[in-house]
Parts: sequence; C-alpha cells; structure tokens
Amino acid sequence: MALIKVNSEEKKEIEQRITALRELLKNLEEVELPKESIILVSEGLYERDDIPEQFDSESILNGFNSVKGRYIKAPKTL
Repeated sequence: MALIKVNSEEKKEIEQRITALRELLKNLEEVELPKESIILVSEGLYERDDIPEQFDSESILNGFNSVKGRYIKAPKTL
C-alpha cells in the first residue's frame, strides 16, 4: 500500500525511469574490470635522488641592469 497518490501519467513516468535505471544497472554488471591490480601511491615526502646544482647567485645578479639588494628591479605592469 502506497502512502502517496500518483495519477496515471506520473505512474508511467516513474515506470519509465525505473526501467531506464534497470538498463543502466544491467550495463554496469557487464563492465569488465582490468586484470592488473591497482596500485595506490602512499602519501609522504618524496625527495629527489640527485643533488641540486650549486651556482653563484651573485654572478647571475651581476648580469642584470637594475638590481636592488638581492632582487631584480623590473618595470611595473598593469
């Protein structure tokens, strides 16, 4: 016994939606999962194995025309 009342048009629409849902679920059952296992990457800190390149920042800064302290001065942009 239903606690809500629906007219015949609403009943037909509900039946169509349920039928469409059943078709989708049937298609889902036919999906074949991959044979290889899924590997999840663990969370954590990852560091590079190589050694970062060391360089002299002063020689780089000397290559610019306008330097203030350890910063390169550039024109303002909008």
